[in-house]
Amino acid sequence: MSASSATQKSAAGPLPKSATSLWVYNPWLDLVVGCGGWSAPLLLLAYFASTSRALGWSIAFYGLALFFNYPHYIATIYRAYHTATDFRKYRIFTVHITALIALTLILSHFWYHALPRIFTLYLIWSPWHYSGQNYGIFMMFARRGGANPSVAARRALYSAFLVSYLILLLSFLTGPSNDPLFISLGIPGRISSAAVVLLGIGFIACSTYGLSGLAEQVGWRPLVPAITPFSTQFLWFLLPIALSISKGLHIPQSRYSSGVFAIMHSAQYLWITSYYAHREAGEKSEHGWRPFTYSAVLVAGGIALFVPGPWLASRLFHYDFTASFLIFTALVNIHHFILDGAIWKLRDSRIAALLLNSPERLSNAAIDAGGVCVSQLRWLIGSSQPARAFRITTAVILLAWGSLDQVRYYLALHQENLIDLQRAAALDSYDSSLQTHLGWKELKEGRAEQAQGCEFTSEPWHPSQSIGSSRGSDPELG
Repeated sequence: MSASSATQKSAAGPLPKSATSLWVYNPWLDLVVGCGGWSAPLLLLAYFASTSRALGWSIAFYGLALFFNYPHYIATIYRAYHTATDFRKYRIFTVHITALIALTLILSHFWYHALPRIFTLYLIWSPWHYSGQNYGIFMMFARRGGANPSVAARRALYSAFLVSYLILLLSFLTGPSNDPLFISLGIPGRISSAAVVLLGIGFIACSTYGLSGLAEQVGWRPLVPAITPFSTQFLWFLLPIALSISKGLHIPQSRYSSGVFAIMHSAQYLWITSYYAHREAGEKSEHGWRPFTYSAVLVAGGIALFVPGPWLASRLFHYDFTASFLIFTALVNIHHFILDGAIWKLRDSRIAALLLNSPERLSNAAIDAGGVCVSQLRWLIGSSQPARAFRITTAVILLAWGSLDQVRYYLALHQENLIDLQRAAALDSYDSSLQTHLGWKELKEGRAEQAQGCEFTSEPWHPSQSIGSSRGSDPELG
């Protein structure tokens, strides 16, 4: 469930009495990962770790990206492309929008000024995407708990999530930008603060009205899993803004598309999409659910989205590696936001049947979900020996490539170690950030002649000064 799923009208109706369980997997996993119950401890851990061990924290998140951030993009692609039925149903997104994004990706490598615009769009869209997912999970659990919110209550609850996002957006666009890749409107602080107060009052009013209406129907206890993502929304977006106003703290825009926010969002996304894929596979496949195969596809596919592109652009066309990575990051995310918003809607009877645990509709949904794989991919996903060998070989190459990318990132971060910087440059030297650090380190070592061979700027650039530092933290960085 994503940003656009937040616009759902819940037309599928209330949860049937025959539904067997409130929980998706089990209470602990659902509350901690699916509903974001781990938000407070992880945010505290991220804050203290980033202030004391920034380098180790950055490396750790870049490694986690392989298993959380990257795969969660492929989970959406898998959902939209893996059957002919879905491919045709979402053709405008699977074909036309995808082609437009691909064309934009190519053109952006030739027009540098496109990067700040694309990245600004990505950064202001990301928290809305997170908000939509939180709202979708909130509404799913509310209905699994037996609630049937009225139109007015749904609008109030939706407005509460919308208002929390608008408060964050205002903070993004207030004052001058401190990042060259983010374009701020420069809203005056006084105007922004007044608007935040008014929106905060609106959030309290909408939340009180909507939640009290649900509690009147089913009581508070069945709403515990639904209230948890509601509190997650508050912790992710409203609490940081409140702290920034009262304590004078400033949270960079990129932090909402990277680091612990992206990890929690991606884990949450994989939690619900794996459940959906599990139930769908159990209904239409004689072999049943294959979690290892599904996970391997997500990991290998995620690497394919983010790693080969910048490496090839850099090595073959001598395009700056960091800039290329940021372009891929922004556009893959934008494609994900669009596609994800189209395919996850509880008003879709098939999705409602599987996610709301509705036995009465499940059989019909399974029939609707049937169909052969997209004809062009039949051979690739077939059971023949050549196809299987091709898949395994491709997965091994991608995993090796992803590991090499991890090594290069690790070496490049050791800016005080000349040998590590040289090793990173040996893997891929067409990286302005790396060359800048390498050149300055050569000068400090008294090797002016070698430094002249490095194309570096007048002042050393540090990853923390740019969204480029978010590479490891979030390929939604999602």
